[in-house]
Amino acid sequence: DGARLYQWQSLRELCEDGQPIGGPTMLLHFNYQFMVMIWAAVGGFLWLVVALWADWGNWGLLTHGLSVATTPIELCKQKETLNEDYKAHLQGKLTFIGLLYVFTVLFSLGLAIWHQKMFTEMDSKIQRMRDFALCLKGFPAESGADVEENRLDWVTQVCGFDPVGVSVCWDFGGNQAAINTAAAKELDYWLDESRKAGEETSMPTAPSGKSCGSCYGPILSMDNLMMGCKGTSISKETQVAVNNDNPEQTYNDPSEVEALLNDLCSTSHMYVVFNTIEDRQRAATLFARDAKGTRHKYKENYVIVAASGIGYLTSEPDTILWHNFGIPKDRKIVSLIKGIAGIFIVILVWGVCAYGPYGWYIASSYSALGVSPGFMYEFAFSMIVIIGNQLVYISCENASTTVGFRFQGHEQAAYVCLYTAAVLVNLIVDIFIIFLTQRSMMDSLGLRADDGSDLMELSFVNLFMESYYIRAALGYKFFMYNFPSCFILPFMFEAIFTVV
Repeated sequence: DGARLYQWQSLRELCEDGQPIGGPTMLLHFNYQFMVMIWAAVGGFLWLVVALWADWGNWGLLTHGLSVATTPIELCKQKETLNEDYKAHLQGKLTFIGLLYVFTVLFSLGLAIWHQKMFTEMDSKIQRMRDFALCLKGFPAESGADVEENRLDWVTQVCGFDPVGVSVCWDFGGNQAAINTAAAKELDYWLDESRKAGEETSMPTAPSGKSCGSCYGPILSMDNLMMGCKGTSISKETQVAVNNDNPEQTYNDPSEVEALLNDLCSTSHMYVVFNTIEDRQRAATLFARDAKGTRHKYKENYVIVAASGIGYLTSEPDTILWHNFGIPKDRKIVSLIKGIAGIFIVILVWGVCAYGPYGWYIASSYSALGVSPGFMYEFAFSMIVIIGNQLVYISCENASTTVGFRFQGHEQAAYVCLYTAAVLVNLIVDIFIIFLTQRSMMDSLGLRADDGSDLMELSFVNLFMESYYIRAALGYKFFMYNFPSCFILPFMFEAIFTVV
């Protein structure tokens, strides 16, 4: 019927081009989820084919680990059977792993290329704020209240038409807290005056009788040119009078705020906002790096060109990290190195201080009792994995945010790269500690390799190849590591703590 048809169309719009629900980002997200399901289905089907081909009629690769030995005799028979099957089907398993790896790499690359093409096509049909803005670089360091006005006049003279305004990228990282506090106070002043006027849903009215849309304090008046506003600022007398009338609510001292702003130093970058996309394209042509003819100079000494980095061309205004424009490149490199070192230190410390004592206790208990610990110890292992992963996530986020990237896209890309590398290193450390723990447990029980060799004398590869007990113990631990430690509990806790 009509309702089911609408639901089906809505479902298709989450994964297909056209009129996507929630925009291109939401479409790509659900498309990715759908492709993950396809990858899992193909991987499962590939394993089924390899298992049937390698052991047709017996299906040993599909039944390994399903039977439980209840007596020592059954355990010995099971060990002998599984060892023979392991050696007989080793080539088939390696073939499957190789095919799955190749398929995953090609599938991921193809999906990335397809998504990039899909996003580019959809994004080209949408007008965004960045389509009206152009970033120029090469300006000298300047201070004062007339910097934006002077640069606006210069851009207007070079282009031959009036832009909406300019926004200088100030070096205010050292004064970020003070400026944010002053801006919050001016917003409080806005809201208070709006309540007094009884206009909850409209622009508040300043005491001077003018709309606050054109009547700002020292902080918000910096946005006048960017927003195309030509109004005057709130007078110093007005704000002082407001402070005297409301002793409990202190607003900004205009003199102090103006002194703070006038002491700020500009960086070499500046954004220009134009009235139309065509004006922006004309200006981009004038300031292009490969533009023929005389380069445009600011104050006769500084060559100004359009910034051509991908971040300057694809970032929206709300994704620009303005406070990081004053951070030099060498400082960013040092911060990145410190962040990476911090991540590795967190992994090593957590492995030594958490995994180490846990493994030692489990090995000692196994040696004394001869049986594995109960549920609480397995749950403790899951919590150690979860907390360790969370510490890695926090370390990666802290490292990416302290580097000083100018765009959130670059910051998120760095986080993904650090996260991927850190998870790989963390997994290697976890596997190594689990391997040492399991080997110590098996050796304490007097177990040996299949050929009678001492477990403590074999390397990791040889021990894994020659000892059924080590393979079984590691397989169980890896299963516990993935489920529920990585695939279930973190998502449940994240949902609970996020809501709370």
